[in-house]
Amino acid sequence: MNKSIDKPLSEQQRGQQRGQQRGQQRGQQRPNAEIEIEELLGKQKQLNIRHNGEQYTLRITANNKLILTK
Repeated sequence: MNKSIDKPLSEQQRGQQRGQQRGQQRGQQRPNAEIEIEELLGKQKQLNIRHNGEQYTLRITANNKLILTK
């Protein structure tokens, strides 16, 4: 019986393998992450968020609407 031995993949082979996996994933859309606002804010009415070095504020208005401001 002839047994094959798995050889490590070269960088090129790994790149090809990743490209094939991405190609397969393109046809499939993943659902967006979802979180309840209470999990973010708790009992607070606003939350400061940092993105790319900038600060934003997410807050709940008196009319129970969400506003994101810079």
